[in-house]
Amino acid sequence: VQVTALANGEVLDETVTPGSLSLRKMTSISLLFQKEGFYDRSVILEPEPSNGMIWLSFLVSIPTIYIGFFVDMGSGAMHAYPDENLKIEMIPVSESVGSRSLWLTVRIENDYNGSVRIVIQ
Repeated sequence: VQVTALANGEVLDETVTPGSLSLRKMTSISLLFQKEGFYDRSVILEPEPSNGMIWLSFLVSIPTIYIGFFVDMGSGAMHAYPDENLKIEMIPVSESVGSRSLWLTVRIENDYNGSVRIVIQ
């Protein structure tokens, strides 16, 4: 399965399953799944504020109270995509005998330096 990561219509990275994508955290990321003989599927990942990083940023940057906060905000380190395993069903185009759905697992691994790794199996 070909997997393409997009943001604002721009291709960020591509892989073939099993594989992984390493991306910089940003607003929303759209994952497009394509395989001949199957309908295309897409999933949108939305980052959420990471409460742990917000508090850590304040504690670490007390001497320079706002500098660390704004650096973390700008780098994406303050946000995280939901840490969950997603199940993606690829549905075959034809309903012929023997054609069945293909299932993929998408695992999201956030780090705290402004990056996210997306593993697809």
